[in-house]
Amino acid sequence: MPEVLEAEMYRCALTHLEGRVITAVGHTDALVVPDSPSLIAALTGAAVTGVRRHGKVVLIDTDRITVGVHFAMTGRIVVGDHEPISRLAYGPGTQDQRFDRWVFDAEGPPAQGALRVRLSDPRRLARVTLDPDLTHLGPDAMAVDAPAFARLVGRRRSPIKAVLLDQHVLAGLGNLLADELLWRGGVAPHRLVDDLTDGERSHLGELLPMMLVELMARGGSHRGDLAVELRRPGARCPRDGAELVRRNIAGRTSWSCPLHQR
Repeated sequence: MPEVLEAEMYRCALTHLEGRVITAVGHTDALVVPDSPSLIAALTGAAVTGVRRHGKVVLIDTDRITVGVHFAMTGRIVVGDHEPISRLAYGPGTQDQRFDRWVFDAEGPPAQGALRVRLSDPRRLARVTLDPDLTHLGPDAMAVDAPAFARLVGRRRSPIKAVLLDQHVLAGLGNLLADELLWRGGVAPHRLVDDLTDGERSHLGELLPMMLVELMARGGSHRGDLAVELRRPGARCPRDGAELVRRNIAGRTSWSCPLHQR
């Protein structure tokens, strides 16, 4: 499930486009790429000047336009023969190219040759947009320190899990990372932010960057200690052995330990 870490992996892979010219857009899915005709016209012949990321959105800058790519639940990027992520935690195991929703070719110097980029998404939930407006997003989760985290979450009368998932507050965290952070911080997901102590807010803010660095090195959001395979009835906390509790918070399933998360 692409969250900020997966988007960062895709961004790194797409930096190979920098300095190349997009020569052809070979395929677009009208649902995934809503403005296909405009995108094809603007991209064909455009030079890629840079690749950025904010939260879960990867931004491909060209000398004409900026293209924003949001991967949703099952979107994957393949750059040439390189798959930054071969399989998503909740995605299918197949790499069938019939799931390609956006394909384009980019030419570099003669020594480099052509590079084909494919956006694969079996469920067609990903979106590719022209010059996306990201002003509604909060600061990027990978760029927030402990004091900034405490200011951002504030003292809201909302569950901390819901606030962590709110992209207007903090851009990039999804269900897996939010549960992992709260599990590591010993905070129950249904706790209201206004009820957290200053120490708890500060502790979560200190854990966040360390957790992101660690899970990036492990291979992604699904590599947390509160592993994907533990998100099922009867599973037990890897820290203290208590049976994990399932709740629905902000429309998302949350798993937590009733013993050490208070």
